Amino acid sequence: MSNIKYSLSDVVSEVSQMANIFKITEVLSLVLQILCIIGAVVMFIGGVVFLVYNDPEKLMIGEDRLINVCGMAVSTMALPADKAAQVMGVAMIISGFLYILLSMVFRNINLIVRTSNGETWFSKGATPFQDDNIRMVREIGIFLIFIYIIGLVGTMIVSLINENVETSTSMMVLFIGIIVICLSKIFEYGKELQDTEDGLI
Repeated sequence: MSNIKYSLSDVVSEVSQMANIFKITEVLSLVLQILCIIGAVVMFIGGVVFLVYNDPEKLMIGEDRLINVCGMAVSTMALPADKAAQVMGVAMIISGFLYILLSMVFRNINLIVRTSNGETWFSKGATPFQDDNIRMVREIGIFLIFIYIIGLVGTMIVSLINENVETSTSMMVLFIGIIVICLSKIFEYGKELQDTEDGLI
């Protein structure tokens, strides 16, 4: 009997820890969403300033002329100040769009956790296997794929502006996006099993 009580207390402890992890994920995803929105605004404003400012020499302070956002890296260290400012302006505006897409990823993560806990108005109970969750998981994968595509197109655009710009794009975001879309099929299968079980009951 003592063994059964011990096992039940272990289960309660595990459930409690999982609840804490979900709460941390919910809060962290919301914070990261807000930070990404702030980052997007800063990038848009900074990009416009770099493009329209009359004296680019004042903007090019120090040797660090690198932008690296969501796998898109643009370095203008080999360029004179006026050319570097032009490239940096365009790269920052593109980075603003990347931050917007990333904020949508964190928004969906937050909504998935809250929907799974039955905390959103469109939630259908405390279960992860819901149509809205399947859609949002799939959207996360699509957002990540678009982050890669926009980053790739962005590096091409800045290379057209000046061929001496050093650029690179990480394919990791693309791979993660494809994996997440595949995971959405698991959620879809889980929902079908849950619907079948509910029908039998």
